[in-house]
Amino acid sequence: MGKQRKKTIVAGPLVYESIYPLPNPRDSRAVRQGKKNLTSAAQQRMNQKYQWQNLELLMACNFRPGDIVLTLTFDDANLPDSRAAVMGCVRQFFKRLRAMRSPLGDTLKYIYVIEHNHCRDDPTFTPVELAQQGRYHVHMILNATGRDFDDIKACWDFGLIEAHLFELNRERTYESLARYLCKELPDYVGARKYIPSRGLAKPETDCQIVDSGETLTPPKGAMVYDNTGVVRTEYGKYQYVKYLWPKLVERAPRRRKKKGRRLRSGKRT
Repeated sequence: MGKQRKKTIVAGPLVYESIYPLPNPRDSRAVRQGKKNLTSAAQQRMNQKYQWQNLELLMACNFRPGDIVLTLTFDDANLPDSRAAVMGCVRQFFKRLRAMRSPLGDTLKYIYVIEHNHCRDDPTFTPVELAQQGRYHVHMILNATGRDFDDIKACWDFGLIEAHLFELNRERTYESLARYLCKELPDYVGARKYIPSRGLAKPETDCQIVDSGETLTPPKGAMVYDNTGVVRTEYGKYQYVKYLWPKLVERAPRRRKKKGRRLRSGKRT
């Protein structure tokens, strides 16, 4: 029986899998090219060509339902005039929040993006975002501890805070949040769109040689986001699946406040 390659990427509960044919030294030129095309089709789905794809996997490794999705804005008195100034404010926020968490043994994990260039004609933007057109603001996902809203309010005194819990379902996914966070073009070519905290877990990749008769079947109960089915040609077959395995999903610590709050921060005294 012939062989094929199986590649798996595991990022927390999120799994990418693909199978595609292996070349054989005895293959003719036409067969080699046919197998190469199948391999390329599978690899294109597995490769992280866009920043949102890398962000999706990074979030899946490190964040769970119940973690906090934030939008931090600036009032007129604290409106920064550069990206560097925004980063300075965000560093102050993290320094204060870390000082609150550390004595209790709580860690701080985050990924954030800085935006200021929304298009008013884009229907995906919320009223809060449109109000920030041309104004710097920050989107962020942050690990939860159970005391988060009061602590966050105490640590951000530059403007308004909009916060809600991260959810996972058919409509709200790691991919949808990653695309949302990467929706604005960077200020210059080559700029990194998102900024992660240090020490975040990374996705794991595994490659195996398996029998050519093997196909990909997501585990029972998995939430399947994509499945090409087995695509066959005269040169072999390939398949790609992407799924969330609920058994691997752990909820973040429950918070004490009601969700969907919009917080206005006063000055620190």
